[in-house]
Amino acid sequence: MKRLLILALICLTGIASIGQTHLLKGNGQVFWEEHFDWGNPADAKGWTAPAGWVIEDLSADDTGFVWAWTRDSMQGPFAHRDGGYILNSTTRENGFLAIDLDNLNAFKNYTDMLYVNSSITLPVMNFSTHPSVILSLEQMFKYFNSPRMVIEVTNDKGKHWAEFDLKMGTARGVNVMNLPNNQVAHFTANISEVAAGQPEVTIKLTWSGSILYFWMLDDLTFSEGWDYDLKMNHWQAQLIDNNPDASAGFLYMMPKTQILPIGLFEASVINYGEIEQTNIRFQAEILKNGASQFNESSNSLSYSYFGDPADTLFINKTYTPVDYGHYELVFGMKSDQVDQNPENNRKSYFFHVTDSVYSRTPDESEANESPWRDYYQYTHEGDLMGTEYDPISDCEASSISVYISKANVGADFRFVLLEITPAAENQVEMIELLTTDMVTVDSTLLKQGWVTLPLATDGQGELMKAGKRYLAAVEFWTYITADNLINRKNTFWIGSTKNYPGSYDKQWGYESYNSEWKNGSSFNKMIRLNINNHENRVDGIPQYGLENSLGQNFPNPFSAETQISYQLGKEAPVTIEIKDITGKVVQITEEGTKPAGMHSVTIRNTDLDAGIYFYTLKAGKFSITKRMVVSK
Repeated sequence: MKRLLILALICLTGIASIGQTHLLKGNGQVFWEEHFDWGNPADAKGWTAPAGWVIEDLSADDTGFVWAWTRDSMQGPFAHRDGGYILNSTTRENGFLAIDLDNLNAFKNYTDMLYVNSSITLPVMNFSTHPSVILSLEQMFKYFNSPRMVIEVTNDKGKHWAEFDLKMGTARGVNVMNLPNNQVAHFTANISEVAAGQPEVTIKLTWSGSILYFWMLDDLTFSEGWDYDLKMNHWQAQLIDNNPDASAGFLYMMPKTQILPIGLFEASVINYGEIEQTNIRFQAEILKNGASQFNESSNSLSYSYFGDPADTLFINKTYTPVDYGHYELVFGMKSDQVDQNPENNRKSYFFHVTDSVYSRTPDESEANESPWRDYYQYTHEGDLMGTEYDPISDCEASSISVYISKANVGADFRFVLLEITPAAENQVEMIELLTTDMVTVDSTLLKQGWVTLPLATDGQGELMKAGKRYLAAVEFWTYITADNLINRKNTFWIGSTKNYPGSYDKQWGYESYNSEWKNGSSFNKMIRLNINNHENRVDGIPQYGLENSLGQNFPNPFSAETQISYQLGKEAPVTIEIKDITGKVVQITEEGTKPAGMHSVTIRNTDLDAGIYFYTLKAGKFSITKRMVVSK
């Protein structure tokens, strides 16, 4: 029998008693919000949901795996292995919703684990006075299998449902959007087509079809759309090889002797605003050391009405870098109207022309990557993971660098250079050319991240030829016992990135138990191929580490507090300075000296009036400013 937990379900004709309400003050204003302050010591389970919320266990075997309120971090057997997970939402302190499959399926054999199938339904909503409805929430999750993680919406009492996928393009077994364990993903969906102007709307969140790991969410809000708000949904650029119709993926670092033109620019756009927009066009700009080198626009859309499905725009031109330098590729959408929420239609990537480094990824890992499948059935001694590089002029290989993120102490590995050659029936043959010495993993090595080993050259194998295909790979042995196989102690992982332009067909893996090579992955493996010369020079300056960057504050607009994220390329003293529109400094936050990497700071509104402000990150000599809005 299915278990149904009914929490005083009532049908409401208005929204005054649901969550917290606000009088509208203009475009983009939040008019309903729920921060899940549900703690209640008088309740036996420690919390009580407000009237109108319904939690259901929809599983056929009545598992009891359902949404619950908590303040705790996820520390189950699998999450603990990664150091635990914390949902750093805007109002984390007062609690959030979660399904902790990690603990619910703890200590079960893989074949005995139970599947989640639970939904939580909001009170019936009245959106009859709202011409647009934008749903937003903050979340952190990690999933297994191929689950449904969706928002379901109906305006006709369940006869028809619309679904909005919440996975945000995240692959199985990694954090949402590859975020660190203590970060939060901000999800937004325009549900106006099924909700705006409707007097009786039912909304529920459902997770089904997974046995691991967890899902946490907080700070659910509804807002009206801006008048003018374009959103860029998809974007890409690729390197073009000698075949103008083919792609060479993308490179974060390319040697000057191996420069390829950049093209295949495309992006899709949807109008999130309430008013149609005219002359919509996609722009791509490339800057070298801050100076514009390439700035082109697509043909324009004649119009785009509110709620239209996404349209894709293309730029049929290319740009070829001409010299060493730090380059930035910037995408954006423009129209005849001034966008009131420009943060969601701009994206930028850095790339670099160096003397000696081939790399498809930035320096910082976003997720761990392993080639293993059938994890509980086969050992994987002698497996390989590799990234393909295809020189356009002759060069000499000198070394390989790999970001090793996790491994068993005592495991052995080496780096290998292989040539990829055609074989029968659209297959390929991998020919081993050079290897490095074998290295044994110890605790000191695991602290390094990037490991570089010289190839044992022989006068022939290092001579890479233009037009041929090569694979820089890591080969490893972890000496797994049958017990360790069952207990998931067979570990050798390298770093990978996904939020960088993809090189899907350039990623390779070899599984020793069936002697099979496969290529294709949405993650770029952090494996670099270094060629002679060794200067690693960009404009004469060694290039290491991250770029400095400043994120858009969230939520924006905000009333009580907002969070600002930033990234440092190297250790620096950090100050956040806020000015009003007259340029007057109204608030200063001293962060102290921060190390390289990602950081965030919460800005609390103590006495700021409603209006437009500008916040500036100062980190050493670096300074960058962005705009934010305070509402009341």
